[in-house]
Parts: sequence; structure tokens; C-alpha cells
Amino acid sequence: MENIKIARKVTLVSIIGNILLSIIKIIAGILGNSSAMIADGIHSVSDIFTSVIAYLGVKFSAKEEDDDHQYGHEKIELVVSKILALILLGTGVMVAYNAIQVIIEGAYVIPGYIAVYAAILYIVLK
Repeated sequence: MENIKIARKVTLVSIIGNILLSIIKIIAGILGNSSAMIADGIHSVSDIFTSVIAYLGVKFSAKEEDDDHQYGHEKIELVVSKILALILLGTGVMVAYNAIQVIIEGAYVIPGYIAVYAAILYIVLK
């Protein structure tokens, strides 16, 4: 039971951190004209969703067995893992598609310093 409490706390900290980082990265990407920083901000948004799903998965898998689930609820972790994988796959495909579009169109832009500072902040905080 103690591991579940720790997992919940870690997940909540991850959610809060990713919300803040997402906001910073997306704003820095827009102000700094950096599509890479915006894409990274979107990836952080997907991390928020995956963290919420992981939190719910841990919460529900810890439920005791009942009449409908005689062996407990641990199997929900498998379902949650598949959902997380699909979300991350979708995010990766979207980011790759946007990057390929920029390359094909030749719409290269030199990002501003704010995007660099946001990247450094992200590295330090993570």
C-alpha cells in the first residue's frame, strides 16, 4: 500500500511539473518562433494526459477484489499501458508529420533566444 501512495505522489508532482513546463515551452516556442519548442510543449501536454491515465491506473489497480473481480483489479494496468502507448504513438506521429512538412516546404526559421532559454530551463528542471 505504501508503494501505491508513493506512486500517486510522484504522478501528481509529474502532472504539475508538466503543466508548468508545457505552458513555458509553448509560449517560448511561439514568442521565439521555434516550431521545435512548440512540438516539445505539445509532447509535454501528452505527458500530462499519460500521467493522469497512469495515476488512474494505479488508483484502480489497487482496489481490492470484489464479486465482479475475484482476482483483483491489477489487470487494468495492462489496459492503461496500451492506452499510454497509443497516446505516445499518436503524439510522435503528429510531431513527425509537422517536422516533415517544415522540411518539405523549406520553412526554416531561426528561433529566438527565448526558445534556447526555455530549452535550458527544461533540461535543468527535468
